[in-house]
Amino acid sequence: MRSRPCSSASRTQTSATALDIFVESIAFSNDDLLRTGSLAKQHGMFLRAHVEQLSSHGSVPVAIEAGARSVDHLSCMPVADVPALAASDCAAVLLPGAELLGAEQLPPARDLADAGAVCVLATDLNPGTSPIVSLPLIAGLAVRRYNWSIRRRCWH
Repeated sequence: MRSRPCSSASRTQTSATALDIFVESIAFSNDDLLRTGSLAKQHGMFLRAHVEQLSSHGSVPVAIEAGARSVDHLSCMPVADVPALAASDCAAVLLPGAELLGAEQLPPARDLADAGAVCVLATDLNPGTSPIVSLPLIAGLAVRRYNWSIRRRCWH
């Protein structure tokens, strides 16, 4: 897929503060991720990247290079990418509800937390893959599935 340029006119017609990209074999590539990051910088916007959800494409280091504020999903993230993500300001957005309901692999959540990465839990609320609205349920799933303690879930 080819990215469409974000024109100055379209930037002034929105209150959006971020560009969002899904990198997967059925969607966009790492090259598209780099271009989207460049567009985000050019227009003073944040970059959010949904990566390593269904398969691994080596997208975490690319997202960090592109200036992503967050990388979401990470179910297929190689453990070898943990140190780079932990050393960055990019947040790892973990979605245990989507992983459970989509029968996805588990991300290296415990490794990320132990390495000091910024870890965020979210619902990924959508009717197709994760119709969970309860953050306490998401926190409980993280404790159970990621082997996190309640303390880690609440304060780290």
